Amino acid sequence: MAHFNKHMSRGLEHLRSESWSRFFPRYSPRVVHRPAFVQPKDRVKWWTLAQKDEVRLIAGRKDYRVKDSGESVVTAIKLVDQRRNRVLLEEGPMNKKNQPFTQHNTTQTSVPASRPVAYSNLQLYLGDHPTTDDPATPVPTFATRLKHSTPRWVHNLRPDGTRYGGRFQYRRYAAAVTPANSVWDLSKPIPWPKYEKDKNEAKTTDNDTAADVVNRVTFKPWTDPVEYPDLGVYLSDPQEHDPIERLLWRELANPHAKHVHLARYLERKTLSVERLRELERAEVESGLWRNREEAHREARRLWDEERAVDASRRKRVVWREKDEEGKLFWNGKDQRMLEKIRKKEEGKRRKKERIEKRLERLVIGEGGKVIPRKEEVRSTGLARLEDA
Repeated sequence: MAHFNKHMSRGLEHLRSESWSRFFPRYSPRVVHRPAFVQPKDRVKWWTLAQKDEVRLIAGRKDYRVKDSGESVVTAIKLVDQRRNRVLLEEGPMNKKNQPFTQHNTTQTSVPASRPVAYSNLQLYLGDHPTTDDPATPVPTFATRLKHSTPRWVHNLRPDGTRYGGRFQYRRYAAAVTPANSVWDLSKPIPWPKYEKDKNEAKTTDNDTAADVVNRVTFKPWTDPVEYPDLGVYLSDPQEHDPIERLLWRELANPHAKHVHLARYLERKTLSVERLRELERAEVESGLWRNREEAHREARRLWDEERAVDASRRKRVVWREKDEEGKLFWNGKDQRMLEKIRKKEEGKRRKKERIEKRLERLVIGEGGKVIPRKEEVRSTGLARLEDA
């Protein structure tokens, strides 16, 4: 499928390959039309023709190139396909496109469609300019060859002056013109056509809201009162006081919101830092250290120990103490976790008992060898049999 764009890109996006092979995907011509594939190395890298440029054809049927009066047909570029080096002209060659029969189209079987034109078959119209032979008579002048300046990358700027993104910019010039004796200055850059932004003006109807109603300011910012009204006073005369929901916003707020978690974390961090400063002051005032650095090092060690003890205490409270109170394990998942912990602790206890019993049975045998008591009895029995 052709990639005709409304505006020409001055970048290099069109040089990217659409697929890994020119033969992929292989659609049947009856299903979808596949234009000729152009290798990225054969595509025009820097375009010097754009939409709204007036050009003329130099190849093709004569009726599309020359008028009956003998003058060249000058038409504007409507769309460009930079991936295939093709353009569509407003008054260019036409094809017939088959159109299926529908309930709205019962007679016409084909419609006219613009035919793409090769980029190399066009010459840019520069306007009417006189020649050196006849300075008083301007004649149509065309650029037979175009060149461009060195492209340079220009960054986009935000209002604060920072850069983001960017685009390539370059100028185009006429390297040769026809007629050759035209007074056109080849060192003069050819201006690019200007595009107007599409104005999507909405149609007004009788159902639209009036402008004065839209611009009316109806929001009144709320100011936190100094004293909150009592609930009984509010219920007795609610019109004279703020809504009761404003007084309960802390209780009605989500305790698991991100900003609530962040506030709790910052509070714990502040208290922890204050505790560190307190320990540092206490160690410095104690006079047990040679300098302030050693005192701070000892305060840091005590602070780390307190944090480790506090972390282990919080973990133990979550899994042990709250379980004894019956406040934590209230759903099936927590019950399964509790059973798993109990089984693990029971296994550790049994293993410890087995090790203690095994140590209790150890005795010193002959030769100073440590052997279980059961093995000693067995060896003494064998010795008695040998003596008998």
